[in-house]
Amino acid sequence: MPAELITVSLFRDVRDEPWGFNITGGKAFDEPLSISHIHSKSIAERLGLKIEDILIKINGEEAEGFTYEDACEEIAKGEDSFDMVIERSCTGRKTSYEKSSTAFSIVLGQGKTEVFQDSEAFLTNRVEMER
Repeated sequence: MPAELITVSLFRDVRDEPWGFNITGGKAFDEPLSISHIHSKSIAERLGLKIEDILIKINGEEAEGFTYEDACEEIAKGEDSFDMVIERSCTGRKTSYEKSSTAFSIVLGQGKTEVFQDSEAFLTNRVEMER
């Protein structure tokens, strides 16, 4: 089945907000790291990550030799942002696309209004070629 490589950039302003996905596999299981669950209303869901997306790179590091623990550590290094390249099976005609998601919160009260950007994510299947 044909597959496409997709670059995913995740950002959040609230460190306590989870990314919203679980991973499985890794070197210890002799399986590629992949997304096993997407949490409802999460950054991952808004971005369009899918179950069975395979992690190819995390923060520019090849994920092929990573254990589950290595992958979790690499994601945690980014604290409030990180990048991934994922491989996704595709059916039908391949098209280029980009998708972004930004979440905001508004605080009202005491005569003032404040707007905060809570999270931001960007996804594209236009992978930059390494030089």
